[in-house]
Amino acid sequence: MVRNEPTATKNEEAVLTALIVADCFDRRFAPVVAESSSWSCLKLANIRILDYALEWLSRTEVRDIIIVVSSSHESALGDFQE
Repeated sequence: MVRNEPTATKNEEAVLTALIVADCFDRRFAPVVAESSSWSCLKLANIRILDYALEWLSRTEVRDIIIVVSSSHESALGDFQE
C-alpha cells in the first residue's frame, strides 16, 4: 500500500479542515431529538452541543469547519452561517 505524503512544502502549512455532521439521519434517535430540530441544538449544561464541538476545534490547528445538516434542519443552524 502506498501512502500519499502531504503536498505542503516546508514554507507552506497544510490547512486542516474539520467536518461536523450536525444532524441525525437515523430514526432510532427520534425520542432524543423530538423536542429539538437536530441533536446539535440540544443543550448540555445550558450550552448547545455544537458549541462544545466548535469550542474544542477552535483550540486546535483546524482553520476550516464544514457543518453538514439536512435541508429540513438548516434553519436551526442559521446563526452559525458566515
